[in-house]
Amino acid sequence: MKGERNLSPRRSASVFWRTGRVLEDPTSVQRRRRNGILVALMLVASLVPITSAQATAVLGVIVAFPTQVNVGDTSVPANFTVINSSSPPDGTGSINITTMTLVPSCSSFDVNCDDVPASADPGTFALSATGTGEAGSACAGRTFDINIINPTTGQVSFTPADGLPVVLTAVDIASDLDRCRILFTFDVLKAPAVDVLPGEAGISTYNLAFAAGTHLNGTPLTTSNEDITTVPGTLGPVTPTISTTASAPVVLGGQVSDTATLAGGNSPTGNINFELFGPDDATCASPAVFTNSKPVTGNGSYTSDAFTPAAAGTYRWIARYGGDDGNNPVSGACNDAGESVLVTTVGPVTPTISTQVAPATASVGQQVVDTATIAGGSNPGGTIRFDAYGPGDPTCAGAPVYTATVAVAGNGSYGATPAFVPTTPGEYRFVAAYSGDANNNPASGACNDASEMVTVVPLPTITVAKTAAPTSLPAPSGVFTFSVGVTNTSTVPLVITSLADSVYGNLSTRAGVNTCDDLIGATISAGATLSCSFEGTFTGAAGTSETDTVTAIATDVAGNTATGQDDATVTLTTPVPPETPRVQIDATASPASQPEPGGPVVYSVMVTNTSNPVDITITSIVDSLYGNVAALPAPNTCNLLIGRVVPAGQNLTCQFTVQFIGDSGASRTSIATVTATGPGEAVVSDSAPATTLTITDTAPVIAVDKQASPSSLPAPGGTFTFQVEIANQSVENVVLTSLGDDIHGDLNGRGSCSTGGTIQVGATYTCSYTASLTGVNGDRQTSRTIASAVDNEGNTATDDDSVLVLLTEPLVATPSPTPSPSASATPTPSPSASPTPTTSPTPQPTATASPTPSPTPAAGASPPPSRLSRTGVASLEWFALALALIALGALANRGAPSAHRTRRRRRS
Repeated sequence: MKGERNLSPRRSASVFWRTGRVLEDPTSVQRRRRNGILVALMLVASLVPITSAQATAVLGVIVAFPTQVNVGDTSVPANFTVINSSSPPDGTGSINITTMTLVPSCSSFDVNCDDVPASADPGTFALSATGTGEAGSACAGRTFDINIINPTTGQVSFTPADGLPVVLTAVDIASDLDRCRILFTFDVLKAPAVDVLPGEAGISTYNLAFAAGTHLNGTPLTTSNEDITTVPGTLGPVTPTISTTASAPVVLGGQVSDTATLAGGNSPTGNINFELFGPDDATCASPAVFTNSKPVTGNGSYTSDAFTPAAAGTYRWIARYGGDDGNNPVSGACNDAGESVLVTTVGPVTPTISTQVAPATASVGQQVVDTATIAGGSNPGGTIRFDAYGPGDPTCAGAPVYTATVAVAGNGSYGATPAFVPTTPGEYRFVAAYSGDANNNPASGACNDASEMVTVVPLPTITVAKTAAPTSLPAPSGVFTFSVGVTNTSTVPLVITSLADSVYGNLSTRAGVNTCDDLIGATISAGATLSCSFEGTFTGAAGTSETDTVTAIATDVAGNTATGQDDATVTLTTPVPPETPRVQIDATASPASQPEPGGPVVYSVMVTNTSNPVDITITSIVDSLYGNVAALPAPNTCNLLIGRVVPAGQNLTCQFTVQFIGDSGASRTSIATVTATGPGEAVVSDSAPATTLTITDTAPVIAVDKQASPSSLPAPGGTFTFQVEIANQSVENVVLTSLGDDIHGDLNGRGSCSTGGTIQVGATYTCSYTASLTGVNGDRQTSRTIASAVDNEGNTATDDDSVLVLLTEPLVATPSPTPSPSASATPTPSPSASPTPTTSPTPQPTATASPTPSPTPAAGASPPPSRLSRTGVASLEWFALALALIALGALANRGAPSAHRTRRRRRS
């Protein structure tokens, strides 16, 4: 019902009974809000106890907007609340809410803002699309859709997104479940069109709330309320802002357009006029070559009709808004940023596309990513499509097994996403194709392009070999040494993650003599074997045996797991009578062969007491090449064996490290001998089989780097200096045997370059020479330098590098432009205390074809505006920008309010 105010007394002082109140005019509202004492007396009077005969069901509503907001504010918080304000006995019943609406801005009290013509003020505030129920209230956490139900007034409704009703519980002062508060935000788009409090500072408007529902007893209920929000300022025309963006560069024959965006206007109407000047009219002084007008229907963006230029060059747009009763005119200026369009005579360019798939070798289940690099494009857009073919499709003739498409936003590298995950071993070939766009032709790779094939290997596999030494010992017990070898039978590296024995447990944490813990986390190359050993004690009667199994687990880079097992059996035999002490020594070297220049070699020595059952004591370990092994420097554990007692049938192991450095073909042979003593000081000794070390050949490696200085010269060109660096990345010195260039020929004796010299390991040979390139703008030349070198075994290393030099636009002296007289007098703005610098103008891109020369001006004539230098244009842009900043500052000062005062408001 229009005009009703049905709020009951609540625990919040901002809620009071307003049933049946006659609508008040704005002057009455000011008077009522200033007489707080009178309102309080009215509240007290309204709280007279109500008898059961007067019991009533009452629904209340409250809308809370901030006291003051500013044009341009965003995400301003506000709320809408409905309350069960019933009195006993109806206070024990709930209320089902059916309607909740809000008119954000209105100049009358009418709940729908449609009783007084022109009272509606839509577009002042823009509410968020949704609201959220406040925690603790009857609608806590629920989402409400906020939809405009009357565009003429801007009235919105609050509708539960879940489709369930909003139910207010019985009146309960101890909780908030008898109310629903919806939290939302709004943006301030403009100042209100009507001031409802003309006697106070700012422009004020009403926020009108309405709610309806049904009490549990069947009584239909309606209620309404209002709030007031003020925007600083006074009524009158506002000055909106206009920002403009011209269309992208085009080739002659294409179309150009301009887009202008109005913001901050007061529901602007009228027209925006677009003017296009050019080609090459740097001051927009000549008549426009194209004009177009678009009607304005509010703040927003407006685009001109398209225009097809008849000549190449730079065209400049100016957009002007003519204003209306509520909005002042506003205009852009010649050479505004983003308002120039380059029209060229060059068609679409053909970019290059290069591709690289990684990794080149993968296992089943491992991610494979193809990367395409676009270069030489003209701000390319469009997409890149990645296809994978295989396995068993060497010509990419079948359907792709994988396809991915990514968007292109300029030259650069783009990776296929999501990545390709092969499930079957084999060879896969990738092809990447660029779609092209208006400024770029399509470009594509081809089947079997270099670096576009990946070999997918099967899931990893390993084998485990386990042995025991000795395999038997006399009862009742003995210590056995178990050796474990894990071999990678896959074609990719694997990492050992677990080693466990069925009898002796987790070998990564086993105490005592144990080297198997070192294998956890170690990488096994494809086809390689890693070995370790550990000791275990077996106790039992003669004739008993024990079999234990070692299980190894390894994974590849894709997380695929391989498992291998092997077992070994040891036996306890019947003890035999004592005999003469005996000793045995075994020695191995790792690695026995390594590439030049060599490196450290680890010798493993095992001393075994082959007596039964006599103990022996180790007294010395001597090597035919290295002498007393116990005296060798660290790392060396053999010194710990001197003086150790070796029980019958058992063994002790140690290691020592030596350096073996030499040239290809070098070898070294040695024999290790152990001496020990037994009972009665009996001396025994044994020599191990000879151990031979060898060094194999290593191919030389060189790296060529070529640079040009300068990298470009203005046409017609001149002399370039080329510097060549050759780095020796080999393990030995190399001799430079040849140095040549596919364009400049043999470089030996040219400039400072010569061959025949020695390049030390890790050193770089540098030389330079000069060559000329002449031609016209855009000419370019790529030259490739190739170098070869040999090592002392006659092995050859070769590498090359290329460099590009080019000729650019000839240098032309640019005359300073003569400023044109101003069409009308312009007030001189006050200089800014600290002007804000702007970025330099973006240089014009160089066309691939030679530019058409401008006509030569007549003798004594001033150069036309199209001959202005870039420096001159930049100066005009700075001057125009400075004038715009000063003008904006003046407008801001004129529109700022001189003062305001804070009004006390009622809030829930």
